[in-house]
Amino acid sequence: REHTVMEQATFDKIVDEIRNYNDWIERVTIQLDGEPLMDRDLEVRIKQLKSAGIRLVAFASNGSLMTKRRAHSIINSGVDEVSFSVDGASKVTFEKIRVRLNFEKVVKNIITYYCTHQTIIRLMYYKI
Repeated sequence: REHTVMEQATFDKIVDEIRNYNDWIERVTIQLDGEPLMDRDLEVRIKQLKSAGIRLVAFASNGSLMTKRRAHSIINSGVDEVSFSVDGASKVTFEKIRVRLNFEKVVKNIITYYCTHQTIIRLMYYKI
């Protein structure tokens, strides 16, 4: 199955249309079928939605592509919620389901995101 990313013009049109309804739109989740971190413009899209007045912008990831640099970028984009989908609590189960992924690497990536998030939150708190 081919993984594609939404064309920016299409995304812009959607944002322009929902901007007029931001007073009753509670949440926009950025994803459909596939890994949101494959979208190199994810952070730009999050910022667009936040600029359009969307109160809560979220996405779910399998964690395989999360790096420290990407974590910083995503957190600084203004995202409100990132959830991680882990398809098994053990290496054996996980890697049977996610054949091309490495359990330890995914867990490490999720921990990296969490630690980066906590550091940025602390820095923001102490700047106030």
